[in-house]
Amino acid sequence: FNSIYKFRISHFIAVPTILSFMDKFSESYEDSFLTEDFKFIVSVAAKLEVHLWQNIEQKFKTQLVNVYGLTETVAGSIFCATGIFPRKIGTIGVPVDCEIKLTTDEGTLVKTGEKGNLWLKGKHVFAGYFNNKLATDNILKDGWLDTGDVAIQDKEGFYTIAGRTKNV
Repeated sequence: FNSIYKFRISHFIAVPTILSFMDKFSESYEDSFLTEDFKFIVSVAAKLEVHLWQNIEQKFKTQLVNVYGLTETVAGSIFCATGIFPRKIGTIGVPVDCEIKLTTDEGTLVKTGEKGNLWLKGKHVFAGYFNNKLATDNILKDGWLDTGDVAIQDKEGFYTIAGRTKNV
């Protein structure tokens, strides 16, 4: 917490587990992010529970940005953020610089509000696994990346992770 002031940190990137520790062990540090330089906290790499999201924002009086991406996408793909990106607490947000589709196991597109396998397509998606054509062929189909996540798109266009089809 002291480093925020000391090093004039503008963004703090953390996984939800670290945010949970911050939430529990923050007594006397609630004003840590209230500096001229600080912009927002970024949550990555795991599902961000609504109660934790709300607790962090209320306790530290700063916005939290939720980013969805994979190692295979190099950077984030879906953002629930501040400023120019739409925001809806409890979601992973909307796609940025990529296409998304949700499908059944058979490959049929699902309707808004229905669970489906999450696929991404964009310039930031990797070309394949090094020296492993079989693994690459299992995850990339016609330029679409099978994320292994199950998601739902609501009528406002926001996506929420609803489960996993695989764990690697």
